[in-house]
Amino acid sequence: MLLKACLILICLTVAALLIWILHAGLLLPIRRGACETITVTVSAYGEAPELLMQLRGLLWLRSNGMLPCAIRVVDTGLTAETSACLHAFAEEKGITISEQRGTEIHGRNESDAGAKRQHRVSHISE
Repeated sequence: MLLKACLILICLTVAALLIWILHAGLLLPIRRGACETITVTVSAYGEAPELLMQLRGLLWLRSNGMLPCAIRVVDTGLTAETSACLHAFAEEKGITISEQRGTEIHGRNESDAGAKRQHRVSHISE
């Protein structure tokens, strides 16, 4: 009786896993073409407290094959501590970092002292 219950549980688990895999494959939102690359660019400034969490999310999507892309972070005025943490993380994970200072990005001039500290994610297809 116990063996039969275990076999049923294993079969149900395998069936659920197969359904989940097929569902994810059918609903895969992004597919890269043979002659295309996809780059996700994250512009960050200030303290950017959620930056590493969002980068981990992008890396998770990339590692699962759901988002076949390169990841690039544009430093538009990160604090020294955040920048150092980002550089260590990016080096370990293979993320590209570029700096862009003194220019307006996403409608915000980095010289705006009262601007809210935040970062935005945009998807760019090259």
